[in-house]
Amino acid sequence: MSDKQFHVDGARVLADLNTLRGIGAYKTGVHKPTFSEPHMRSLDWLVQQLREAGLAGEIDGAHKNKTRYTTELKYQHFRTWGAWQQTPFFHLNASTDPDADPDRMEIGWTLRYISNAGYFDNKPKLESERDFDNTNFIYDVRFTFLPHARPKGKGNVKFFLNPFLGGEFGKNLRSPLKAAQGDGIARLLAGADLRVAFWLHKDSDQPEINWSTTYVRRWLLSDELSFKTDKDGNLQLRQFGKSPRDYVSSKVSYSVSKFFDVFLEYEWGQEPPSYKFIDHRFRLGFAYKYKFSK
Repeated sequence: MSDKQFHVDGARVLADLNTLRGIGAYKTGVHKPTFSEPHMRSLDWLVQQLREAGLAGEIDGAHKNKTRYTTELKYQHFRTWGAWQQTPFFHLNASTDPDADPDRMEIGWTLRYISNAGYFDNKPKLESERDFDNTNFIYDVRFTFLPHARPKGKGNVKFFLNPFLGGEFGKNLRSPLKAAQGDGIARLLAGADLRVAFWLHKDSDQPEINWSTTYVRRWLLSDELSFKTDKDGNLQLRQFGKSPRDYVSSKVSYSVSKFFDVFLEYEWGQEPPSYKFIDHRFRLGFAYKYKFSK
Protein backbone atom coordinates (compact mmCIF):
# COMPACT_ATOMS: atom_id res chain seq x y z
CA MET A 1 0.00 0.00 0.00
CA SER A 2 1.32 3.43 -0.92
CA ASP A 3 2.35 5.77 1.88
CA LYS A 4 1.49 8.79 -0.22
CA GLN A 5 -0.90 11.11 1.59
CA PHE A 6 -3.42 13.23 -0.27
CA HIS A 7 -4.24 16.73 0.90
CA VAL A 8 -7.88 17.77 0.82
CA ASP A 9 -8.68 21.49 0.73
CA GLY A 10 -11.60 21.56 3.17
CA ALA A 11 -12.43 25.21 2.50
CA ARG A 12 -12.66 24.56 -1.23
CA VAL A 13 -14.86 21.47 -0.75
CA LEU A 14 -17.20 23.45 1.52
CA ALA A 15 -17.34 26.32 -0.97
CA ASP A 16 -18.25 23.91 -3.78
CA LEU A 17 -20.97 22.33 -1.65
CA ASN A 18 -22.39 25.76 -0.84
CA THR A 19 -22.46 26.60 -4.56
CA LEU A 20 -24.32 23.38 -5.38
CA ARG A 21 -26.69 24.03 -2.50
CA GLY A 22 -27.54 27.40 -4.03
CA ILE A 23 -28.65 25.74 -7.28
CA GLY A 24 -32.18 24.53 -6.64
CA ALA A 25 -32.57 26.11 -3.21
CA TYR A 26 -36.14 25.76 -2.00
CA LYS A 27 -37.36 27.22 1.29
CA THR A 28 -34.96 25.83 3.94
CA GLY A 29 -33.57 23.02 1.78
CA VAL A 30 -32.76 22.01 -1.78
CA HIS A 31 -35.17 20.55 -4.36
CA LYS A 32 -33.33 18.97 -7.29
CA PRO A 33 -35.23 16.06 -8.94
CA THR A 34 -33.42 14.00 -11.58
CA PHE A 35 -33.22 15.80 -14.98
CA SER A 36 -34.97 18.85 -13.54
CA GLU A 37 -33.69 22.33 -14.41
CA PRO A 38 -31.68 22.65 -11.14
CA HIS A 39 -30.21 19.17 -11.69
CA MET A 40 -29.12 20.07 -15.25
CA ARG A 41 -27.58 23.35 -14.04
CA SER A 42 -25.64 21.41 -11.43
CA LEU A 43 -24.27 19.14 -14.15
CA ASP A 44 -23.31 22.18 -16.23
CA TRP A 45 -21.46 23.56 -13.23
CA LEU A 46 -19.60 20.25 -12.88
CA VAL A 47 -18.59 20.32 -16.56
CA GLN A 48 -17.10 23.79 -16.06
CA GLN A 49 -15.12 22.56 -13.08
CA LEU A 50 -13.67 19.66 -15.08
CA ARG A 51 -12.72 21.80 -18.06
CA GLU A 52 -10.21 24.00 -16.32
CA ALA A 53 -7.78 23.67 -19.19
CA GLY A 54 -7.98 22.63 -22.80
CA LEU A 55 -5.95 22.32 -25.97
CA ALA A 56 -7.32 22.22 -29.51
CA GLY A 57 -5.34 21.82 -32.70
CA GLU A 58 -5.58 21.57 -36.48
CA ILE A 59 -3.18 20.39 -39.19
CA ASP A 60 -3.82 21.53 -42.78
CA GLY A 61 -1.69 20.04 -45.53
CA ALA A 62 -1.82 19.09 -49.20
CA HIS A 63 0.46 17.47 -51.76
CA LYS A 64 3.43 19.73 -52.61
CA ASN A 65 2.13 22.37 -50.22
CA LYS A 66 3.63 23.37 -46.91
CA THR A 67 1.76 21.99 -43.92
CA ARG A 68 0.16 24.65 -41.73
CA TYR A 69 -0.64 24.35 -38.04
CA THR A 70 -3.23 26.08 -35.91
CA THR A 71 -3.61 25.80 -32.16
CA GLU A 72 -6.08 27.04 -29.58
CA LEU A 73 -5.08 27.01 -25.94
CA LYS A 74 -7.49 27.70 -23.07
CA TYR A 75 -6.89 27.79 -19.36
CA GLN A 76 -9.26 28.73 -16.56
CA HIS A 77 -9.22 27.93 -12.88
CA PHE A 78 -12.42 28.03 -10.82
CA ARG A 79 -12.65 28.92 -7.15
CA THR A 80 -15.96 29.34 -5.35
CA TRP A 81 -17.12 31.06 -2.15
CA GLY A 82 -20.81 30.47 -1.58
CA ALA A 83 -22.66 32.15 -4.45
CA TRP A 84 -19.46 33.77 -5.80
CA GLN A 85 -17.02 32.23 -8.25
CA GLN A 86 -13.71 33.67 -9.41
CA THR A 87 -11.97 32.46 -12.55
CA PRO A 88 -8.60 33.61 -13.90
CA PHE A 89 -8.45 32.71 -17.60
CA PHE A 90 -6.12 32.66 -20.59
CA HIS A 91 -7.10 32.09 -24.24
CA LEU A 92 -4.67 31.95 -27.17
CA ASN A 93 -5.24 31.40 -30.90
CA ALA A 94 -2.13 31.07 -33.04
CA SER A 95 -1.41 29.84 -36.57
CA THR A 96 1.51 29.37 -38.97
CA ASP A 97 -0.82 30.17 -41.89
CA PRO A 98 0.08 33.63 -43.26
CA ASP A 99 -3.49 34.04 -44.56
CA ALA A 100 -5.12 33.18 -41.24
CA ASP A 101 -6.49 35.72 -38.81
CA PRO A 102 -3.79 37.43 -36.69
CA ASP A 103 -2.71 35.61 -33.55
CA ARG A 104 -5.08 36.55 -30.75
CA MET A 105 -4.91 36.40 -26.98
CA GLU A 106 -7.23 37.14 -24.06
CA ILE A 107 -6.14 37.13 -20.44
CA GLY A 108 -8.14 38.28 -17.44
CA TRP A 109 -10.24 37.50 -14.40
CA THR A 110 -13.94 36.70 -14.07
CA LEU A 111 -15.90 37.33 -10.88
CA ARG A 112 -19.31 35.65 -11.15
CA TYR A 113 -22.31 35.85 -8.85
CA ILE A 114 -24.54 32.78 -9.17
CA SER A 115 -28.27 33.03 -8.47
CA ASN A 116 -31.35 31.07 -9.45
CA ALA A 117 -32.17 33.78 -12.01
CA GLY A 118 -28.79 33.75 -13.74
CA TYR A 119 -25.09 34.65 -13.73
CA PHE A 120 -23.78 38.18 -13.15
CA ASP A 121 -20.23 38.39 -14.56
CA ASN A 122 -17.60 41.08 -14.04
CA LYS A 123 -14.58 40.48 -16.25
CA PRO A 124 -11.55 42.80 -16.51
CA LYS A 125 -9.34 41.55 -19.33
CA LEU A 126 -6.70 42.32 -21.94
CA GLU A 127 -7.62 41.55 -25.56
CA SER A 128 -4.73 41.49 -28.00
CA GLU A 129 -4.15 40.58 -31.64
CA ARG A 130 -1.92 41.18 -34.66
CA ASP A 131 0.84 39.17 -33.05
CA PHE A 132 0.00 41.04 -29.83
CA ASP A 133 0.99 44.48 -31.19
CA ASN A 134 -2.57 45.78 -30.76
CA THR A 135 -3.84 45.54 -27.14
CA ASN A 136 -6.99 46.81 -25.43
CA PHE A 137 -8.00 46.85 -21.78
CA ILE A 138 -11.67 45.89 -21.46
CA TYR A 139 -14.05 45.73 -18.51
CA ASP A 140 -16.75 43.28 -19.58
CA VAL A 141 -19.95 43.24 -17.50
CA ARG A 142 -22.71 40.80 -18.40
CA PHE A 143 -25.87 39.19 -17.01
CA THR A 144 -26.87 35.78 -18.37
CA PHE A 145 -30.42 34.55 -17.76
CA LEU A 146 -31.01 30.90 -16.87
CA PRO A 147 -34.51 29.81 -17.91
CA HIS A 148 -35.64 26.21 -17.49
CA ALA A 149 -34.17 23.54 -19.74
CA ARG A 150 -36.55 22.01 -22.24
CA PRO A 151 -38.14 19.55 -22.30
CA LYS A 152 -38.66 18.99 -18.58
CA GLY A 153 -38.24 15.57 -17.02
CA LYS A 154 -36.15 12.69 -18.29
CA GLY A 155 -35.02 12.43 -21.89
CA ASN A 156 -32.06 11.87 -24.18
CA VAL A 157 -32.13 15.43 -25.55
CA LYS A 158 -32.12 18.73 -23.63
CA PHE A 159 -32.26 22.34 -24.88
CA PHE A 160 -30.64 25.18 -22.91
CA LEU A 161 -31.32 28.76 -24.06
CA ASN A 162 -29.49 31.50 -22.12
CA PRO A 163 -30.05 35.13 -23.26
CA PHE A 164 -27.57 37.75 -22.03
CA LEU A 165 -27.14 41.53 -21.84
CA GLY A 166 -24.03 43.54 -21.08
CA GLY A 167 -21.38 46.02 -22.07
CA GLU A 168 -17.65 46.36 -22.77
CA PHE A 169 -15.78 49.48 -21.69
CA GLY A 170 -12.08 50.36 -21.78
CA LYS A 171 -9.32 51.86 -23.90
CA ASN A 172 -6.54 50.95 -26.29
CA LEU A 173 -3.20 50.44 -24.53
CA ARG A 174 -0.96 49.68 -27.48
CA SER A 175 -1.24 50.08 -31.26
CA PRO A 176 1.18 50.04 -34.20
CA LEU A 177 -0.36 53.37 -35.24
CA LYS A 178 -0.06 56.30 -32.82
CA ALA A 179 -3.39 57.78 -33.93
CA ALA A 180 -5.22 54.71 -32.58
CA GLN A 181 -3.29 54.41 -29.31
CA GLY A 182 -5.22 55.47 -26.22
CA ASP A 183 -8.56 55.46 -28.03
CA GLY A 184 -11.59 54.98 -25.74
CA ILE A 185 -13.89 51.97 -26.10
CA ALA A 186 -17.59 51.67 -25.21
CA ARG A 187 -19.87 48.91 -26.49
CA LEU A 188 -23.28 47.53 -25.56
CA LEU A 189 -24.04 43.92 -26.37
CA ALA A 190 -26.88 41.43 -26.34
CA GLY A 191 -27.27 37.87 -27.52
CA ALA A 192 -27.94 34.30 -26.50
CA ASP A 193 -26.27 30.94 -26.00
CA LEU A 194 -28.13 27.86 -27.21
CA ARG A 195 -26.92 24.40 -26.26
CA VAL A 196 -28.43 21.09 -27.31
CA ALA A 197 -27.21 18.11 -25.30
CA PHE A 198 -27.56 14.50 -26.47
CA TRP A 199 -27.21 11.50 -24.17
CA LEU A 200 -26.36 8.33 -26.10
CA HIS A 201 -26.36 6.16 -22.99
CA LYS A 202 -29.01 6.35 -20.29
CA ASP A 203 -26.50 5.80 -17.49
CA SER A 204 -24.21 8.69 -18.56
CA ASP A 205 -23.88 11.65 -16.20
CA GLN A 206 -22.75 13.93 -19.04
CA PRO A 207 -24.00 14.17 -22.65
CA GLU A 208 -21.77 12.54 -25.26
CA ILE A 209 -22.72 15.09 -27.95
CA ASN A 210 -22.99 18.85 -27.40
CA TRP A 211 -24.14 21.34 -30.01
CA SER A 212 -23.61 24.91 -28.82
CA THR A 213 -24.38 28.11 -30.72
CA THR A 214 -23.66 31.69 -29.65
CA TYR A 215 -25.02 34.86 -31.20
CA VAL A 216 -23.90 38.32 -30.04
CA ARG A 217 -24.62 41.79 -31.39
CA ARG A 218 -22.43 44.74 -30.37
CA TRP A 219 -23.41 48.40 -30.60
CA LEU A 220 -20.41 50.76 -30.67
CA LEU A 221 -21.12 53.86 -28.58
CA SER A 222 -17.97 55.58 -29.82
CA ASP A 223 -15.92 55.40 -32.99
CA GLU A 224 -13.09 52.88 -32.65
CA LEU A 225 -9.82 53.20 -34.54
CA SER A 226 -7.88 50.25 -35.90
CA PHE A 227 -5.86 49.53 -39.03
CA LYS A 228 -5.67 47.34 -42.08
CA THR A 229 -2.80 46.13 -44.24
CA ASP A 230 -2.59 47.21 -47.88
CA LYS A 231 -1.25 45.05 -50.70
CA ASP A 232 2.30 46.22 -49.96
CA GLY A 233 2.08 45.24 -46.28
CA ASN A 234 1.80 48.81 -44.99
CA LEU A 235 -0.58 49.68 -42.15
CA GLN A 236 -3.41 52.09 -42.86
CA LEU A 237 -5.65 53.75 -40.26
CA ARG A 238 -9.23 52.51 -40.26
CA GLN A 239 -12.20 53.99 -38.43
CA PHE A 240 -15.28 51.95 -37.49
CA GLY A 241 -18.69 53.57 -37.44
CA LYS A 242 -21.34 52.92 -34.81
CA SER A 243 -23.35 50.40 -36.83
CA PRO A 244 -24.06 47.08 -35.04
CA ARG A 245 -21.53 44.25 -35.36
CA ASP A 246 -22.84 40.68 -35.38
CA TYR A 247 -21.01 37.45 -34.62
CA VAL A 248 -22.22 33.83 -34.71
CA SER A 249 -20.37 30.66 -33.76
CA SER A 250 -21.67 27.10 -33.72
CA LYS A 251 -19.81 24.02 -32.52
CA VAL A 252 -20.66 20.34 -32.42
CA SER A 253 -18.44 18.19 -30.21
CA TYR A 254 -18.38 14.49 -29.49
CA SER A 255 -16.79 13.15 -26.31
CA VAL A 256 -14.59 10.23 -27.27
CA SER A 257 -13.55 9.98 -23.63
CA LYS A 258 -13.80 12.05 -20.46
CA PHE A 259 -10.83 14.18 -21.50
CA PHE A 260 -10.83 14.01 -25.32
CA ASP A 261 -13.31 15.54 -27.81
CA VAL A 262 -13.50 15.87 -31.57
CA PHE A 263 -15.36 18.87 -32.94
CA LEU A 264 -16.66 20.73 -35.98
CA GLU A 265 -16.95 24.52 -35.61
CA TYR A 266 -18.46 27.29 -37.75
CA GLU A 267 -17.97 31.08 -37.45
CA TRP A 268 -19.38 34.13 -39.18
CA GLY A 269 -19.34 37.84 -38.42
CA GLN A 270 -17.10 40.43 -36.78
CA GLU A 271 -15.33 40.44 -33.43
CA PRO A 272 -13.25 43.10 -31.66
CA PRO A 273 -10.68 44.50 -31.60
CA SER A 274 -10.18 44.62 -35.40
CA TYR A 275 -13.70 43.56 -36.52
CA LYS A 276 -12.15 41.64 -39.39
CA PHE A 277 -14.99 39.93 -41.24
CA ILE A 278 -15.06 36.16 -40.70
CA ASP A 279 -16.64 34.78 -43.86
CA HIS A 280 -18.17 31.36 -43.07
CA ARG A 281 -15.10 29.74 -41.54
CA PHE A 282 -15.15 26.03 -40.70
CA ARG A 283 -12.78 24.15 -38.41
CA LEU A 284 -12.42 20.44 -37.75
CA GLY A 285 -10.17 19.34 -34.92
CA PHE A 286 -9.73 17.80 -31.52
CA ALA A 287 -9.73 19.10 -27.97
CA TYR A 288 -7.88 17.69 -24.99
CA LYS A 289 -9.14 18.89 -21.64
CA TYR A 290 -7.89 18.20 -18.17
CA LYS A 291 -8.20 19.38 -14.59
CA PHE A 292 -5.27 20.54 -12.51
CA SER A 293 -5.07 18.73 -9.18
CA LYS A 294 -3.59 19.96 -5.95
